[in-house]
Amino acid sequence: NFHPYEIILDDSAGNSFIENPHAPDKDPNLCHEKYYRTPKQDMALGLQPSQEAMKDGTIDDRNPAHKNVANVAKRGHDIEVSLGRINTTTSGESLGRQEALTFPATCPSCRRDTETSMCTIDIPHFKEVIIMSLVCDECGYRSNEIKAGGGV
Repeated sequence: NFHPYEIILDDSAGNSFIENPHAPDKDPNLCHEKYYRTPKQDMALGLQPSQEAMKDGTIDDRNPAHKNVANVAKRGHDIEVSLGRINTTTSGESLGRQEALTFPATCPSCRRDTETSMCTIDIPHFKEVIIMSLVCDECGYRSNEIKAGGGV
């Protein structure tokens, strides 16, 4: 005997993935809603608050100055992100080449065309690392990899 049910998953980290049994078509029973994290949600994930929030000694979700632009999604947000600000340490050292390479890829989940982004970052006192990220806009699949770069 089947009883309808509803599952609500609120994942502010964006790490959840629900398999689509109808892939590559959209799942008619799935409602997917994207949103931007609040400054308090950023803090819960261990992300650094803005300088303004640290100066105020509190985090106010209603104050746009409390949102650290380094914690904002790259695509489609109304806060402009400055590469120079994101890719620097607290001492002002550059962390990377300040460029992300994007190349065509195929989603391993739904087999649709998508893109993979790759960025090389030099972490002071550690080594150069390569960060790769794939996000499928069709099915929502996400994959991230961090690989050692540079010489041995």
